[in-house]
Amino acid sequence: MKNRSVFFPEMNRSEIEEYLRSAADNSKVILPVGSTEQHGPHLPVSTDALIGMEVARRAAKEIGALIAPPIVFGLSDDHRSAGGVISVKMSTLSTLVKDVVRSLAEQGFREIIVLNGHYSNAWTILHSLNEIQLELPRGTVAFGMSYWDALPPDQSQAFISLDAGVHANHAETAAVLAIDSDLVDMKRAPIDWPEFPKLRTSVLTILNSYCLTRPGSLAIACKTGSWGDTTKATAEDGRKYLDWFSKATVNMIRDLEDTYRHFPGYQVKGRDI
Repeated sequence: MKNRSVFFPEMNRSEIEEYLRSAADNSKVILPVGSTEQHGPHLPVSTDALIGMEVARRAAKEIGALIAPPIVFGLSDDHRSAGGVISVKMSTLSTLVKDVVRSLAEQGFREIIVLNGHYSNAWTILHSLNEIQLELPRGTVAFGMSYWDALPPDQSQAFISLDAGVHANHAETAAVLAIDSDLVDMKRAPIDWPEFPKLRTSVLTILNSYCLTRPGSLAIACKTGSWGDTTKATAEDGRKYLDWFSKATVNMIRDLEDTYRHFPGYQVKGRDI
């Protein structure tokens, strides 16, 4: 291929077909999945998709992959009632993921990496890929992961935690500043720490059961829709975080590839996979 973009919308048919011919059984594609939801008064509603796309761009160069157009809608019920939120049902996201993966496999991609950039999407993506796996052509594998899954503990703690903030926090603000500072309004960058009741466990233990099952829960808990101190975020910090995310993503992809090679195919209802 010419030294051009590896992002589908910027490629023509001939370039994609040339890639599939040259890569053959080693052809790979990354499908980013994000969300369209509020990220406080200072970040764009496309934050999850923006960061996921940047991680995909960096990872694609390392592993020799193309990048499919992102899925920009996700499970965002916990942000309902805020401006700019477009949430889809779990069944809708599942169908969309499965249809796109089928289409990518049909045209010849043999490794399909569904890269999640929005926390709430993770279980739906993995379940959808489990359901579709036996439908894919022989020799094709599709697996899902979130770009933060393989972060070392110290990096994970600095990215998202009770100390670093949980949503639209310092790290996400910094990452978008590094991608495109024009999209961030630092004059509106908030400090917002929700005041939970005195708990017998910890906030982290109740987040899924509370935030992911109660529509509008984050808007109730956080006045600004942001969780953490965003006022000191810098593009320099953002470049550091993006380096972390990209390295962790590439490492996890390579580990998954090695794992699939290490454990050979097995029979499910008479079919090798």
